[in-house]
Amino acid sequence: MDIAILGAGHLARLAGARWLRAGHTVRFGLADPASADVPAGEAPALPFAAAAAGARVLLLALPWWDVEGALSACAPHGGRIIIDATHPLRIGAAGPELALDAATSGAEVVQALAPDAVVFKSLNALSGPALGRISHLRPVVPVAGPETPELETVRMLIMDLGGDPRHAGDLSVAALLEAPMLVRLRLVLAGQPPEEAARTLATAA
Repeated sequence: MDIAILGAGHLARLAGARWLRAGHTVRFGLADPASADVPAGEAPALPFAAAAAGARVLLLALPWWDVEGALSACAPHGGRIIIDATHPLRIGAAGPELALDAATSGAEVVQALAPDAVVFKSLNALSGPALGRISHLRPVVPVAGPETPELETVRMLIMDLGGDPRHAGDLSVAALLEAPMLVRLRLVLAGQPPEEAARTLATAA
C-alpha cells in the first residue's frame, strides 16, 4: 500500500516505521521537510503535495490548525482513503478546548474538505509511546467511518501497527472518539503522566 503520513510526530514516525516493516511504501509530508525529525533512511520527508502524489492512503497526524492547508496542498483526493488521527483542539482562555462545535467532529470537517475521499477517524486515542510498547497484546483501536470496502483496508493497516481494529459506527461517531482527548490533555497539563492519564480515562469509561 502506498501511504503518505502528513506530520512527523511520535505517532507518525512509529506508524511509518511499522508500516515500512510490513512492506508498505511510506512517505512523510510536511510543510517544511528540512525541519523534519525523521530518522535517515526510514522514509523520505517531502512537501505535502509530493508526499501525497500517488498515495492511496493519507494518515493525518499533524496539528489541527494545519489540516486544511495540508489537505488543500494534497488535492485532488478522488478514490483516496484518509485516516484522521488528529485532535481538533485549540487554546482558549481557560486552556485547551475543542476547536469545533460539539455537534460535529474533526473527521466530518476533514470529509467536507476532501469530499471525494473516504474518511475514517482512528488512531487518535493511541499515543506514540503506547504504540511503541505494543508487543503481543493488541489494544482495541476504534474506527469510525462508512462500512465500505475501504474499511477493510483501514483494518488491515491498523493490524499491521499491532492494534485490534473495531468498527464503532459511521463518521457521526467520530465526535465521541475525539472529546476524551481533551480530558486527557488537561490531565497531562495538570501534571499526570500521559499514559497514566490514558488509564484514568479507561477506568472512568
